[in-house]
Amino acid sequence: MNTTTLPQLRGTTREDIEKVIHFVDANVRRIRWDNSTLQQKFLQRTALQILNDGTTHYMGPCWDLTTVTNWLFRENGIPAHLIVERLIHKEQGITLHLATQLPGRYLDHLGDNQTHSHPGTYQGWTNEKRVTTFVYTLPPAIATPEKNLITTLEEGGYEQKINDSEGTDKPSETLEGLFQAKMRQALQANTPTNFEQWLRKTPQILQLTYA
Repeated sequence: MNTTTLPQLRGTTREDIEKVIHFVDANVRRIRWDNSTLQQKFLQRTALQILNDGTTHYMGPCWDLTTVTNWLFRENGIPAHLIVERLIHKEQGITLHLATQLPGRYLDHLGDNQTHSHPGTYQGWTNEKRVTTFVYTLPPAIATPEKNLITTLEEGGYEQKINDSEGTDKPSETLEGLFQAKMRQALQANTPTNFEQWLRKTPQILQLTYA
């Protein structure tokens, strides 16, 4: 990846956020991976590896898009913190979502090529399909560009934090078990029909909502 082509950012204005969105949209295309690629690359890549590959799987792309987004801001000297949200989804069960906390606002890749940026601190959100149960911020010293997401979460103490928050009466939750469950869901849903339906209903470029 030629870092001279990176967007030059001065802060978190709409213009800066748009530069990031346009760069991520052009350099991390959302496509359908085959199952072999999915098993090989899902959650295994650093920001530079994602950019060098140039693609991510169309289902659950927030993890890769957020990894690259954080790296872009930090390369420009702008503090960007990785937000980890644990939620219970009506169809997917327990899962994780990532967002980027910036000075004074956050940036959230929602899926279906929708990205929101709002003022304030990311707190998660709840609707008829999902319920936020836990949100925490990873220290910048832990969430570095040289690490993939699995390593970042392990070193960030995710398991300890979530099990402490759930209480001793709940069964212990492990990252390995969570990722294995996500992989099973992704492989089961990875069909040409689902991808064709996604293409029909989803805009093919990232859409930014900036408030």
